[in-house]
Amino acid sequence: MKAGMEFLGFTSVALVAHLAMFSLAQPESGQDAGGAGGSTEGGAVSIPLTGADPQLAALVRQWEEPLVQPPAPPAPMAPPQAAPPPDMPRPTESAPAALPALPQAMQAPRDHAPPPPAETQTPQLYATPEELPQTRPRPRPERSAPQQRPQPPAQASPAQPVAPSPTPSPAPSAPSSRAQGADQGQGGQGRAETRSGSDNDATLLAQWGGSIRAAIQRQQRGPGTSARGTVQVQLQVSSDGRLVGARVVSGSGNAALDRAAMQAVQRARLPRAPSGIRGTHGFNLPLTWR
Repeated sequence: MKAGMEFLGFTSVALVAHLAMFSLAQPESGQDAGGAGGSTEGGAVSIPLTGADPQLAALVRQWEEPLVQPPAPPAPMAPPQAAPPPDMPRPTESAPAALPALPQAMQAPRDHAPPPPAETQTPQLYATPEELPQTRPRPRPERSAPQQRPQPPAQASPAQPVAPSPTPSPAPSAPSSRAQGADQGQGGQGRAETRSGSDNDATLLAQWGGSIRAAIQRQQRGPGTSARGTVQVQLQVSSDGRLVGARVVSGSGNAALDRAAMQAVQRARLPRAPSGIRGTHGFNLPLTWR
């Protein structure tokens, strides 16, 4: 690229120099051609030789000089070689340390020769009747017990009155024969009246006991659990309907049921005894929770 530019520059300079020289060589006018210092004889033209412009002379000399080749570029420098790594001492391989000898207890057991095979007896191809396996009869499946139907609630039985123990009367002295005969007649009549009176009292006591039982059952409450059972309670009631005493004679096995039975007795408002019944009488009352 640089050589081409120089060639074009020098070519243009040479053309300008030649054109300048050609223009100087032409006569300026007819007077100069035939004037002083020159003559035309026989059609010859005299050309004055004058000095050229020093700039043009310098261009001509520069054009005629041979081209100078530019110096060759310096050779590229070789990349610096890396310095070899320093010799490092090689690690010495240490010999493996010898393991201590195993104790005799940890040494592998030696292979012992297998014991000689025992003589096998040939099995019998049939079995005697005594050696036949005894077959057990298969147990029969147990039948489920039939479901028991719920029994209807027992009807409330009236409270059973407790008969008061009779007080023994002192033995009378031996009467005379006449008085004894009269007493025997009166005694037969008295026993008949007592028997009829006792039957009437028992009926009245039974009616009174039924009323007492109904009054207590109206106050009967559940114990707050799913417990079931019967509690036998003994009562002592006066003829005016006042509760003198109460206790559990036969418990249900559940403390909650026994406590509920006593609470029902204490809450109940007991009725008065029928006319003709006096004193304090006892009653056995069963209370049932189903």
